[in-house]
Amino acid sequence: MKQKITLLVMLLVLALPGLGRSQQKQSEQPPGAPKLVVEKVTHDFGIVRPGTRLSHSFAIKNQGTEDLLIKSVSPG
Repeated sequence: MKQKITLLVMLLVLALPGLGRSQQKQSEQPPGAPKLVVEKVTHDFGIVRPGTRLSHSFAIKNQGTEDLLIKSVSPG
């Protein structure tokens, strides 16, 4: 179950726009463009009993000067 939760969290994070871009592509963006930054992209819930409700929030920052629009997020 721990592996399934870790996989779900990883898929969620990778679904965020811009996260999988290379450093070179990010530098090619026009100055002032939005820049998505996620400090911690994984979370380990440890040992979890079946039926336990889990929740975790990821801190997402925009380090660009334009608005960062996240239109949708899904686990895959």
